[in-house]
Amino acid sequence: MWSSLNKPRILIVESDELVAIFVQLKLELFGYQTIGQTNSGANAVRLAGELRPDLILMDTELTGEIDGITAAENIRAQHALPVVFLTGKSNDETMTSGNRYKAFTYITKPFSDQELRAVIQMALYKHQAETKLQINDLALKAISQGVIVSTPDRKIVSVNDAFTQQTGYGIQDIFGKTCSILQGPLTDPATITAIAQALNANTPFFGEILNYRKDQSIFWN
Repeated sequence: MWSSLNKPRILIVESDELVAIFVQLKLELFGYQTIGQTNSGANAVRLAGELRPDLILMDTELTGEIDGITAAENIRAQHALPVVFLTGKSNDETMTSGNRYKAFTYITKPFSDQELRAVIQMALYKHQAETKLQINDLALKAISQGVIVSTPDRKIVSVNDAFTQQTGYGIQDIFGKTCSILQGPLTDPATITAIAQALNANTPFFGEILNYRKDQSIFWN
């Protein structure tokens, strides 16, 4: 965790100067430290390597040869730093449907203070948890069973490819939600209670539960 003397350091990459100023003010209000701003994808990749921020807020619609999507992919590949996209409503459908974007978190403009703060907190926790547990994309892809990584209050922050193939849910569908999204009318309430009790007691749970895929077909875990 971060202390008051070691605030999370955030790089802002935004083509709209007014939005960049607004975001910077909000970040400082939240207690974060902004370490730079740019409206260039190429500069974003360079600054990510030089400054090593804890998080990057990235506009998807940057001008120039390198757009926000490409810049984020390069930063992820070269530096393994977390990126949260700032996307306009016109680009929202593309973000939810495109395979290139499923590894990233995003927030749609205009967003509220609460939405911005929540998505930053979740992204920081996700990156910290993956680093601590040494879980990376290659390790998750090598696991044939579906894997969910969540916060202590059970909010989902990461899933692997096997989970997406099994359920139809990508990370953007369930980021910040709980596993209750997989449950439905035929899911046994007693099993749900037993799992919750095991989690509360920090003990393993052994058993099966009937879950629902995104298309509402059922399967057993």
